Amino acid sequence: MSKVITKEKIQIEHDWFIPWILEDYDNNEIAEAWSSGESIEDFCIGCAGLLPIQHIRNWDDIKHHFNDEPCEIDEINRTTNKPFTSWSEYYEDDGYVHGLSLPETLEIEWVYE
Repeated sequence: MSKVITKEKIQIEHDWFIPWILEDYDNNEIAEAWSSGESIEDFCIGCAGLLPIQHIRNWDDIKHHFNDEPCEIDEINRTTNKPFTSWSEYYEDDGYVHGLSLPETLEIEWVYE
């Protein structure tokens, strides 16, 4: 028997994230993306360089997935006035997950309100 590996879900607020990304595109660009067969969600994820922490419903549950790589950034946490100890701490201070390539341990679950 093969073992099925289930990934933890990052829950992204659809009604916040999608309009936030699309506000930078005109109607022709959006129509072209949609007509290509790509879902609007995949289009938006592909365009996003940032993901606001506030758009992640379960941030506290999944933020550890972003800490696999050492945080080697020469900035100081504005709250603690100390160097950052993890990427999730940096992202929380900044308000955004950068370079939106999600860890392989996560898959997106769109949350609709």
